[in-house]
Amino acid sequence: MEKIKQQIEDEIKSKGYSITYRKQLTGRVSYRNRTCAMPEIKTRKSLYIALHELGHIVNGHIRPVYKGEYLAEKYAHARMRELGLTIPRIVTARAKEYVQMKIRRAERRHINYVDPQIRKWAEGGKG
Repeated sequence: MEKIKQQIEDEIKSKGYSITYRKQLTGRVSYRNRTCAMPEIKTRKSLYIALHELGHIVNGHIRPVYKGEYLAEKYAHARMRELGLTIPRIVTARAKEYVQMKIRRAERRHINYVDPQIRKWAEGGKG
């Protein structure tokens, strides 16, 4: 895990972002301040969160928010597979719930269009 941890941290730093570590299993990227807050990578779950945040950095600032979150989740899933690590079903389920929540929030804010492929993925279908 240490080698993977170093690789991910180096990748984030190579994009011009500084890293701050959180005690909780949450993350946040500030495009303005070029910072990435994430848990220290010790478990698969913390690795997944770090990869999700790296996905935001790689993809850039995407609107609407639900689309940016969807792309970050897909990025994290793909990178976990690249690393040869299994993704616990609960992590995938949580990712889909999170994107669903962002879609509902967008709808409450009267967004005109929700990508049907993203909605299908978040509701449990492939996509």
